[in-house]
Amino acid sequence: MKPVHNAHESFDIIGDELRQGVNNSSDLTPIEIADIQLETGISQESTAIPKKTLVASILLFIIGSILIVVGCVEEYVLYDKSQGLAMLVVGSITFIPGMYYSYLFYKVYKAKTLVERMRILREIPDMS
Repeated sequence: MKPVHNAHESFDIIGDELRQGVNNSSDLTPIEIADIQLETGISQESTAIPKKTLVASILLFIIGSILIVVGCVEEYVLYDKSQGLAMLVVGSITFIPGMYYSYLFYKVYKAKTLVERMRILREIPDMS
C-alpha cells in the first residue's frame, strides 16, 4: 500500500484497491462484503447506514408531503389563503431535504458496488 498523506487520499487508495480486487458484479453477498472490508481495512461503521438520519429524512418527507397537500387545499378550496400559503412554505422547507436524503438512501440501497455505496454514504450526515 502507498504511503498516505491525508484521509481523503486514503479513501481513494482503498477505492482503487477495491476496484482492482472486486469484479463490479452486483451479486456480492454480505459475507463477501465483510471479507472485502477485512482485507482492505474498511470498518463496518463506515459502510453502515445512519439510522437516525434515515428516520429523520423519511419523517421530513412524509410531514412535508402532508403539509403541501393541506396547504394546497387551504389555498385553493377554503377561504383562508394566508394559512394555506404558510403551510405550503413550511411543507416545502421540510419536503425538499426529506426527499433529497430519502433519494440518497435509495441510491445506497441500489448501489451495485461497495465503492459506490461508500461514496454515497459520505454525502449523508450522521446524526448520532
